[in-house]
Amino acid sequence: MRLQYDGNTCILRDLQVIPSAQNKGIGSAAIEEAERLALGANTNSLDLRVFKVSPAVSLYKKVGFIIKSEDDRFFNMTKPLNT
Repeated sequence: MRLQYDGNTCILRDLQVIPSAQNKGIGSAAIEEAERLALGANTNSLDLRVFKVSPAVSLYKKVGFIIKSEDDRFFNMTKPLNT
């Protein structure tokens, strides 16, 4: 997982879980950690870009991300953070 800070936004980049470790809560735990770090940096939202065909889309929706825009291949998603 890699995070990038841009003003009041934290961008979640490169969150990858190897196939043998998927569906075991690791992705959710990584997102929780990203939220904790983003809040610690006083950001208002956690944003990401994901391929529309990615199985991770369902995880992101489950943990509270919403689609803010899209193009032919990607969803741009955001999760407002409680400050």
